[in-house]
Amino acid sequence: LAPITFQAPSATIDATDPLDRTLATEAVFSARSPELAIDGRGLQAELDRGLLELAHEGKVELRRAAGEPARFESTGAGPMQVRRGAAESDPVVLEAWEGVRLTLTEGTAGTLTARHVALRARTEADGELAIERLDADGEVDWDSGDTDLQGARLAADFDPEGRITLARLE
Repeated sequence: LAPITFQAPSATIDATDPLDRTLATEAVFSARSPELAIDGRGLQAELDRGLLELAHEGKVELRRAAGEPARFESTGAGPMQVRRGAAESDPVVLEAWEGVRLTLTEGTAGTLTARHVALRARTEADGELAIERLDADGEVDWDSGDTDLQGARLAADFDPEGRITLARLE
């Protein structure tokens, strides 16, 4: 997730172990990277593991050079995670529990709501994140213009332009 910049009125940084640095705040915060804009209240970050856990009111935007960003927002009381493996080529995973809204503005545009959503995105050559996989369960509702679908679970794969190539709704 690096490089990433955090802003909060107060935070605790623990660099006792240089291979396991953490940052924590209970306050409202914002974090910015070239790919993501992250906002929320309450944060536990395991910086060297590439894990951010947002306690409340989590909102993540997948930034785009042109057009509107995709938005991933907590709608309930549950936590949200933003994570990436050790390598920059590893996918970014956004996952939230107890209520989530995902708004897509490019490719297959629409809004998804569900109790739990996990979204996986890869960094493209131009530096932008491209969504490649979406898994949702619990009161799934997909609204895309003329199409409104409901079910218990949704699994969808995306092409690099953000269009759904394969989806299964149960």
